[in-house]
Amino acid sequence: MLAGRMTTPSRRILLAGDGNFLAHISRLVEIGRALEAQGADEVVLAASGPYTRLATQAGFRVVPVSTAPGDFTLEVVRQMGLMPTKAIHDVIAPAMRDDVKVLEAERPDLVVCDMRWTMRSAAERVGVPLVSITNAFWTRYCPLPLPAPPGHALTKVAGHRIARQVATWMKPGLTRWAARPFRQARAEHGLDPAGALDLYHLVEGDLVLLADFPEFGHTTQLPDHYHYVGPILWSSSWEGWEPTPWLRDRDRSRPLVYVTMGSTGDPHVFREIAERFGHGPVDVVMTTAGMDFDATGLPPNVHTLDYGPGHLLMEEAAVVVNHGGNGTINQAILAGRPVVGVPTHLDQSINLAQVEALGFGHLIDPGRRLGARLTDAVHAVLADPSYRMAAERLQAAAQRYGGADEAARRILGLLESRSVA
Repeated sequence: MLAGRMTTPSRRILLAGDGNFLAHISRLVEIGRALEAQGADEVVLAASGPYTRLATQAGFRVVPVSTAPGDFTLEVVRQMGLMPTKAIHDVIAPAMRDDVKVLEAERPDLVVCDMRWTMRSAAERVGVPLVSITNAFWTRYCPLPLPAPPGHALTKVAGHRIARQVATWMKPGLTRWAARPFRQARAEHGLDPAGALDLYHLVEGDLVLLADFPEFGHTTQLPDHYHYVGPILWSSSWEGWEPTPWLRDRDRSRPLVYVTMGSTGDPHVFREIAERFGHGPVDVVMTTAGMDFDATGLPPNVHTLDYGPGHLLMEEAAVVVNHGGNGTINQAILAGRPVVGVPTHLDQSINLAQVEALGFGHLIDPGRRLGARLTDAVHAVLADPSYRMAAERLQAAAQRYGGADEAARRILGLLESRSVA
């Protein structure tokens, strides 16, 4: 506890997320840094998975908790929850038990949760106020249709147009069905199963912060405790970054194609872009994020990095080729850059469907002739300035929000209002 704070309410905050996914941990890290800058007494992260290292590197204490393997979570998303209840429950049950244990051990004044859906029930059980960080689409107040899930049996059999129509019609039932293991786990903890009637209940909280802005993540009739805070980007780790000589010295008259597939995209996209744009009139830079990609023998106009500051690379790029992840799409918007995306699961399809609907890029379905369709889309974006203009309009809309700083202000404001009450 900091000296001189005896007259102010305690501000011990627990962050909880899924360490298997870059976007959800990086958002928490940026919020944690903003909370510390605004006077939080202590910020701790509860998570497990490879990306928890971002929190450790930022100086936060990390408490490990049981977490579903990343591949399992992605499969649940790909199958839209249509998996055996027991398989999901066997992962959820120990996660919820760990959430209860860490709340009882740490005794935070408040918990901030990003894609750790068991934490809402654990916070209710222990009696700790909860702030949920989520995207507009994962609330019941978003009227956007459900896109055809890539790789799903429905999409393969019926085609994307029919699959989208069927999925949208089934959306209410799917969200209730997918929540059934959470209802079982709540009952085991003595909680009312009705608190998880559907997936939307799992992102509820005393305060819900949308890492979106209305022009992209549209909603209607938001309750008073829901607030847009804008994109929350992972940028703090790249302060003072220096570009490689290739990037620094390249010919700026040549358009730059930036390729990133985040932590969950398809690494085959790297090879397709390298083969089809190598030795051509554009330059290509790829951040591979440790994915299995052999970068030997690449053409001289193709450059790779394991990691790099996406927001800086996008500012120089003419088009961003990516997987449709939350962080990457928001980085592209804030840089005012058009997008060509290849999704691998539903969340990414949702984002890229909006990219197409708003006119600043293309969604490329994975499958046959991926390379040719991807190439055509990149050339179309490079040739038509309307894509860039649409991206810049969204850029101006997104810049009205404060991101992590605004999220931290609202979180601390909730603590202060509860202490007064």
